[in-house]
Order: sequence, then C-alpha cells, then structure tokens
Amino acid sequence: MADLSVTYLGKNLPSPIVVSSSSITRNVDGIRKCAEAGAGAVVLKSLFEEQVEAEIDHNGAAAPEYSHPETEDYFRQMGKHLGPADYLKLIENAKKSVSIPVFASLNCATSPWWTTYAKQIATSGADGIELNIARMPRSEKEDAETIEKRMVDIVQGVRA
Repeated sequence: MADLSVTYLGKNLPSPIVVSSSSITRNVDGIRKCAEAGAGAVVLKSLFEEQVEAEIDHNGAAAPEYSHPETEDYFRQMGKHLGPADYLKLIENAKKSVSIPVFASLNCATSPWWTTYAKQIATSGADGIELNIARMPRSEKEDAETIEKRMVDIVQGVRA
C-alpha cells in the first residue's frame, strides 16, 4: 500500500484524511471507527458556549431557595466553568483510545469563554483547537474592520 502519511499542523498523520466536526466524532466509538477506517486525524464535534448555557438552564442555575439575581448569576457563571466537563472527558478518552491526533472544536458567543474553554481543552490533551468563529455581524452599523478585529482578537486571546 502507498505511504499516505503527511505532516499537518506539526503532527504526523498516517493519512491526509481529517474527519471534521460531525456526529461521528461526538463519542469515542465513532472516533475509533474513523481511525480504523484510515483517518489521519479527527476534529471533535464542536463545544458551543450556548450548549453549556442550555445545560445550566435545564439543570437550573441555582437552587430554588436562591432567588436573588446576583446569586443566580454566580451559579450560572460557576456552571459555565464546570459545564464542558463531558467534553474534556471525551478528549481524554479519545486520546487514550486512538493513536491519531484529536483536535477539539470550539464555538463561543462571548469573549471571555474562548480563552477559558481553550485553556481547559489544551490541558485535557487535545492536539489542537479549531476555532469555529461563526459570529454574524451584530448590527448594520458594524463595519467589516470591526468584525475582522473581533475575530483576530479571539484568535490572539486563545493563542496567548
């Protein structure tokens, strides 16, 4: 068989096929199937800040006895810090299960969470992070330079 190995983002891949963020990369079994089929790397299904928010809302930001808005906000913020735990565990388990690089995918709605989640993802052992920056312009008055600057700031913040 022909040698299809390549170097991608400084990583040696057995083939140039990178399975993108999709439903098959949302669990270890799917990731393992990708590796067995000859994928050179996988990109995990994206972690969305909104998913963490929805999980917090579903589980309740605060216990019913806490009705003060500041208390609820405190619990909501705490939940955002703890919210991606399952995603981080997926990274760790995938890295133990396959020998190919495992890249995370991150999509956030607000600035501070890009760097917070990126640090956690890096610590969990991801080989890299795809920044899924799909932010639509916020108003008609926002010019292209402002939008571009926001995207560059995200990348610089995560890289730092």
